[in-house]
Amino acid sequence: MKRKLKVVLCKNQKTKSLRCLRNRIHSHLIVTFILSNTVWFIMEITVETIVTSDLKLELSRY
Repeated sequence: MKRKLKVVLCKNQKTKSLRCLRNRIHSHLIVTFILSNTVWFIMEITVETIVTSDLKLELSRY
């Protein structure tokens, strides 16, 4: 699915006839969606790592 989005975005950027306002808005929405999910993934991995390491510290004290 991501590959299809990349293809659509590349086509929109290369052809001038498709650069209407509606397509630009949709392109920006798709890019925003991808960035948002990427940040969520990074945060989820980071928080899980921090929580796991904190839990190990707590357990090692006992």
